[in-house]
Amino acid sequence: MKKSLFALAALSAFATTAQAQSSVSIYGNLDATEAYQSAGVGKSYALTAAANSTSLWGLTGSEDLGSGMKMGFDLKSEINLATGATGSGTNVPPTTSFLVTALGTVNTTAPTNVGTSNLFNRGANIFISSASLGEIKLGRMDDIEWATAGSFSTSGSNSFGSNQGHAQIGNMANTGMGVCRTGSTFFTGNGICSTMGQTANNVNTYQGTADAFMTGIQFTTPTFAGFSAKVQTGLGANSATATESAGNTSGYGLFYTGLGGNLNAAFSQSLRYDDTGALGLTITNIGAKYKAMPAVTLIGNWTQTGLSNATVGNIGLNGANAGNTMYSFGVNYQVSPAIDMNVAYTTITGDTQATSTAVTNGSVVGTANAVTMWGVTGRYNFSKRTQLYAGVGQSTNSGAYFMSPIYGGVTMAGTTAGTGASIFASMIGLKHSF
Repeated sequence: MKKSLFALAALSAFATTAQAQSSVSIYGNLDATEAYQSAGVGKSYALTAAANSTSLWGLTGSEDLGSGMKMGFDLKSEINLATGATGSGTNVPPTTSFLVTALGTVNTTAPTNVGTSNLFNRGANIFISSASLGEIKLGRMDDIEWATAGSFSTSGSNSFGSNQGHAQIGNMANTGMGVCRTGSTFFTGNGICSTMGQTANNVNTYQGTADAFMTGIQFTTPTFAGFSAKVQTGLGANSATATESAGNTSGYGLFYTGLGGNLNAAFSQSLRYDDTGALGLTITNIGAKYKAMPAVTLIGNWTQTGLSNATVGNIGLNGANAGNTMYSFGVNYQVSPAIDMNVAYTTITGDTQATSTAVTNGSVVGTANAVTMWGVTGRYNFSKRTQLYAGVGQSTNSGAYFMSPIYGGVTMAGTTAGTGASIFASMIGLKHSF
C-alpha cells in the first residue's frame, strides 16, 4: 500500500513538472466607447469597439525546450462589442486581385472571399526562441512598423493622437486617403497603386488594414547594450502572379532602451510590393518616449508614407495622394497612481492632390492637403485591469482632407461641411483586460 501511494505521488509530481514546462492561457481586451462627432451641421453618435483600443481575445502558449530555448504560439482575434462579431472580414486576404488590363481599364472582379470572417485575423503564428540567439516567428503577425508606431502612441489611445493619424495615412484603402488612379481614371481598390499606375494591388497579406499585419517570417535579435533589431519578409505570400516578389511585404526595425529604462526609441520601416513585384508603398516611422520626471513622460512620433512609381507623380481623389508626413507630440502626466492625463498634438501634410478634372495633358493641378489635430485624454484605473476614460479633441482639415480626431471616424454621413472641415469629437468608455 505504501509503495502504491509512493508511486502515485511520484507520478503526480512528474505530471506537475511536465505541465510546468508547457502552458496555454487565454487573454483579452474589452473596450467599449461612446463617441460623438460634429462637423458643421452634421453630428453623429456611435458605440464603437476600437476608438480607444482594439477589443480582442487570444490564446497563447509556450513549451520549455531547455537550455534557454522555448517554443510557443499566439492566436489573436478581434471582438466587435457593438455587434458581437469576432474576427474581421476586412482583413481577409482575397484569392483574386484587382488588375489593370489596359491603361485606363480596370478589372474590378471582386476577390472571392472578401466579406467572410477570419477568426484569428490579428495573429496566427508559432515561434522558437533562444535567450542567446534570438527568436524566429512564422505565420500571420504584426507588421514591424505598425507595431512600433503603436508603441509610441502620443495620446495613449487610438484617438486624438498619432495612432489615429498613422492609421489614416498608413491604410491606403481608407476613404479619402487611398483612391488609386490609372491614367485619368480613378478607382477604389483596397490596395496600393504602383508601376506607373497600371497595377492596383488588392491581394496578398496586407488586404484590409493595409499596414497592420503581414504573413511570413520574422527574426528578432537578442538585446545588446540596450539595442535590439527585427527583420521580417512575406516571402511572396499569397502572390497572385508568377513573379516571386509580387505582393511581398518586408520590414525591419532598430530599438533602443537606455537611461535606466527612462528612454525608449525606435526606427522602423515597412516595404510593400505590388502584383508586378515593384516597390509600391513605403512606410517609415521614428518614435521616442522619455520619462523626464517621475510623473511626466514625453512622446514623439514621426511617420512618412510614400507610393513609388505613381502615375503623373501623384494619385488622388477625395484627398488621396502619393505621400503623407505626420508629426505628433504628446505629454502624459501621472496625477496619482490611479489617474493620468494626456495632451497630444498632431500635424499631417500630404503631397499636392490631383482630381480627375485636374489632369490635363499629363499635368497635375491641385492644392496641398493638411490636417492639424489636438486632443486631451483622461483615465481613471479602478484596478490594473479595469479603466474608465474620456477624451475630447478637434481636427482642422484643409484641401481635400476630412479626418476626424476619433479613430475610425474618417467620414460622417449627413454633414454638409464636406472636405476641409473642422471636426470636433469626444468620447467616454470603459475598458477591461483579462
